[in-house]
Amino acid sequence: MRPNGHFAISTWHNDEPLADALWYVLFNAFPAATYFDECRSTVAIAIGAPQWAAEARAAFLDPKAFSARLVGDGHA
Repeated sequence: MRPNGHFAISTWHNDEPLADALWYVLFNAFPAATYFDECRSTVAIAIGAPQWAAEARAAFLDPKAFSARLVGDGHA
């Protein structure tokens, strides 16, 4: 059954490096097929952590380059 109105999909990565969580959201986290055509946004919130905000911004602006850096460093 499809919910009425707006909805969000979230994950929690408490014991993982930020870069790994960002890679997950960019390359592994996809909504069910029912919602795929309507899902257009990814959000990262970094309260009081400007370095985390900068890392998320860089990853979201150029996912291919972000992934290449992680894979080249032995991550993901």
